[in-house]
Amino acid sequence: MRGDWREHRDNFEDENKASDFPSIALQWLEKWGEIVPKDDRKPENLLQRLVKHLRENRYLILIDSLEYLLTGNEDDSWGDFADEWWGKFFASFLAESDCKSRFILTSQDLPTKFETAECDRYKNLWYCQLLKGLEVPEQVALFHKAELDGDLELPHSPLRVIGEVYDGHPLALRTIAGEIRESYGGKVRAYWKENSRYIEEVKEAIDEARNQGIVQGDEDRWQLASYTKVLRMKVKERIEKTFERLKNDVCYAYFLLCTASVYRCEVKEKWWLINLEDEGYSEDQQKDAMQTLRERYLVEDGGIDDEDNRLLGQHNLIRSVAIAHRLMLP
Repeated sequence: MRGDWREHRDNFEDENKASDFPSIALQWLEKWGEIVPKDDRKPENLLQRLVKHLRENRYLILIDSLEYLLTGNEDDSWGDFADEWWGKFFASFLAESDCKSRFILTSQDLPTKFETAECDRYKNLWYCQLLKGLEVPEQVALFHKAELDGDLELPHSPLRVIGEVYDGHPLALRTIAGEIRESYGGKVRAYWKENSRYIEEVKEAIDEARNQGIVQGDEDRWQLASYTKVLRMKVKERIEKTFERLKNDVCYAYFLLCTASVYRCEVKEKWWLINLEDEGYSEDQQKDAMQTLRERYLVEDGGIDDEDNRLLGQHNLIRSVAIAHRLMLP
C-alpha cells in the first residue's frame, strides 16, 4: 500500500505459470476478495467483473515481462496478444471514462494492440516510455546506495568504467554491485583485480571504434553477460530468452542481429542490411527484420550522419550475447 493506492505486482517471465486472461483475472479477483461463481467464469464475464472492480477501487498494478503474453506471425507481424482477451481487456479498461486504477507495464516487445484504432483513440490515457541505461549521476547513486565507493568522483575509476561499458544497464549494474558486496566483502579493488580483463577488453574496443575508426571487430569475444556465475544467472539467461523468442518468431531478424554483432558501435543501417542481402533475403524481408528488431528494442538509434544515413548500433550487453550466437550460425 502506497498512500491510498493498493499495489499489485505480477510477472509473466515464468513460462510454467498460467498467463491466459481468464486464469489471471480470476486470480486477481479472488485475491482482492471477490467470490466468482463457477457459472460466471466465462472470459467475457470475468472481463466485465475485473474492469468494474478496477473502476471502483484504487489499484496500482505493475506487470513485468508483458512480452511473454505476446505472439505473432510473418503475415500479421508480431506484438499481438496470444490470448485475444488480454487485448479486449485493455481496450475495455481504457474505454472507462472514470477509472480509479492504473497500470504500469514493462515489455521488451512493443504491444501493438495499443497502436490499433481500437486503443489509439485513448492515446491521452496511455503513454509509452523507452527506458534507456542509467546516466552517470544515476549510476553513481546506485553504487552509493549499495555502499560502494571506489573513488566514484574519478571518471576512470573501476565502477565508473563498469557503468560506461555496461551502458548504464540497471540489471547488470545492480547484479555487479550485489556481487561485490556479497562475494567480495564490498571491496571494489578485489572485484576489479579478478574481473577487470573482461571489462577493459570491451573498453579498449569501444575506444578503438571511437578514436581510430576501427568499427568492425570480427575477433571480439565479449563476455559482459557471463564472466561470473551471478551474471550468467541474472543477466545472460534473461537476454538468452529474448534471443530464443526472436529465433523462433523471426529467424531472419535473429540472423541479422547476430551477423551485425561484428560492429562495435553505430554504423550505417545499410551496413546491417547487406548481411541479409548477401544471403538472398528480399528487400521486404530486410525491412521486416529491421522493424522487428526496432519493435523489440534490440537496436539502438545512433542518429543521422553527415551524409544523411541512419546509424544503428547494439547495446554492449546485447552485442556480447549476439557475438556468441553469431559463432554458432551455420
